[in-house]
Amino acid sequence: MHTGPDIFLYSFLLILLAVLGAIYLQAHGYQDLSLAKKKVRVKLSRRLIFIRGPLGFVSAAELLTIIIFVGLMVWTLYSYVSNDFSKISPKKVLKSGNHHLWQYKLERFGVRLGYIGNLCLAVMFLPVTRGLDLLQIIGVHFEMSVKYHIWVANTMMVIYTLHGVCFSVVWGSRNSLLKELTRWDRTGRANLPGVIALLSGIIMWLTSIKPIRRKFFELFYYTHHLYVVFTVFSSLHINDRHFCTVLSGIFLFLLDRFLRFLQSGRTVKILSARILPCKAIELTLSKHPDLKYISTSVILLKIPVISRLQWHPFSITSSSSVDKDRISVMIKCQGEWTERLYNFIYASHLSKTRTVSLSAAVEGPYGPDSNYFLRYDSLLLIAGGSGVTPFLSILQEIRSQQLNSTPRVLLIIVVKKREDLSMLNLISPTLLHQSGLQSQGFLKVEAFVTQEEAPDYESPLPNYEFKVVQFETKGISSTIPALLGTEVKLWRASLILITFVVFLVLLGLLNSLFVYPKDHNSYNIYPSWERRLFIDLALVMGICITVSAMAIWRWKTCMKLRAYGHDHSTVKLEEGSLELPMWEEHGCTDCLSLLHLDNVHYGRRPDFQGIFSTCAKEKFGSNVGVLVSGPQGMQESVASVCRQHCSSATNNSTIAFNFHSISFCL
Repeated sequence: MHTGPDIFLYSFLLILLAVLGAIYLQAHGYQDLSLAKKKVRVKLSRRLIFIRGPLGFVSAAELLTIIIFVGLMVWTLYSYVSNDFSKISPKKVLKSGNHHLWQYKLERFGVRLGYIGNLCLAVMFLPVTRGLDLLQIIGVHFEMSVKYHIWVANTMMVIYTLHGVCFSVVWGSRNSLLKELTRWDRTGRANLPGVIALLSGIIMWLTSIKPIRRKFFELFYYTHHLYVVFTVFSSLHINDRHFCTVLSGIFLFLLDRFLRFLQSGRTVKILSARILPCKAIELTLSKHPDLKYISTSVILLKIPVISRLQWHPFSITSSSSVDKDRISVMIKCQGEWTERLYNFIYASHLSKTRTVSLSAAVEGPYGPDSNYFLRYDSLLLIAGGSGVTPFLSILQEIRSQQLNSTPRVLLIIVVKKREDLSMLNLISPTLLHQSGLQSQGFLKVEAFVTQEEAPDYESPLPNYEFKVVQFETKGISSTIPALLGTEVKLWRASLILITFVVFLVLLGLLNSLFVYPKDHNSYNIYPSWERRLFIDLALVMGICITVSAMAIWRWKTCMKLRAYGHDHSTVKLEEGSLELPMWEEHGCTDCLSLLHLDNVHYGRRPDFQGIFSTCAKEKFGSNVGVLVSGPQGMQESVASVCRQHCSSATNNSTIAFNFHSISFCL
């Protein structure tokens, strides 16, 4: 078999699309994609078909894609099986080692199921390739990609399990089950690698079930690293041609994973923390000025002082258009890890004798590739508790944009306790004063406090001051590098292309040194599974060599810039250089002035049906973006109301509500 040409034939198209996607985004700019106002209509990607069910939210576009993909698998399976069954003969049955016709048919059906499973394997890694620009162009954001990965992985594991069951039944009926399961021939298909791959896949599958994943997240997280075992032994089990079809997805995923590994290996000093009365904290970290991100993005944090192994995702509250060299996240105490972090920072605040240093490893940011919310003339932001954090970033981004018409914003925040409203203090009052939000009617806030009754007497909202902790930053503090932001598309496109070429060159060298001398002009046949092992080896070597070389080149460039005083990869921080403005030093209530007594509703939840009807009657906007961040039940309620109004808007197109779920939850 000509391995190199086959890999190029089956893989190059997807590689080329990934490269062209990065070039397209670099040429057009990540913000330009979002500024065009759209007509009053709800797109297929926003028109919800299913809301409650095992698949979660399913739009019309997603349902159409599912139907096409499932139809392709069914048609391919039918074509394979019908062709195999039409060529059945007694001679073929005996030659296959079977004594009955049903054994031969079940065996052939199992083989074809494996081929269909390979089709799922070819696309399974693409959604979780977080830096893949091809998916971002078609609107697949970080939150959506996890959902698609779950759908494809579940389908693949069902098919692969049926594939294993078919062969187990046939081998068991021939009294050769153990022999066949441990069979590893030099030529042909090796069974034992397939068994190992299936067992590792089943372990990952079972530990990723939602109740287990939520209750035992660490178990889910670490067992999911068995994807390495699953991928390697799957490559040794399937034949060469089918492995070439799945190679492009594996290549892009491993390249992205190695980039994330390099980024997360660098620790960043946390500059400061703000402690809110609602037992939440906001962390501020330094970042490279070239690192751009979009509002609603998330980053993954690992703080070694709290845990050396645990990573947790958090929504970004800052905007890269406003804060050029800093990035902020808010963390609410909702578990053991966050509780330990809160206690550590609070103890640092109480300590008057010394200033501690706190560092973190960072992955990301991950998020959409355009400010899609700027396409709407009005925004309805619905937040449940700490779900308000991505909206804080959106508000800053909107006011930083030089737009002809600023979208009107209605922010609805639902909290349990009155003190939770202090999270609104994270909106910069300086930004509010400069923008004149209240006088322009840009922002209206409605708050719902569900677990407290209204006070019997008229009283203003409490003065929710927060405490500020500045950490030790004297010396050199590393910034979050610009490896995965929105401004490195061209660099990533060249990296993908160069790495693929290096991979093909290394594969050619390995084949010429080991495979070709033995396999050419001789009666010896080089084991097929060893050829695929060389493919795996060349793939890993190509990625490690190319990415490491480019990382070293970028590091040397930074060193040269540092020598001339133009480097931003590190920040020189002297003690006292991070003095905060007066409003940050002592806390602020200006943001809470947006909440008048009539805007705070106690002891009840919002009536979303009434809110949407009011927006329609008062002409809140013709094209409204509905962004929801919060518990699943609240998202389903809002989605249901959106679907009702979309159905009525089919006949009356004066207003369109476009639903977006921006909550990230594994």
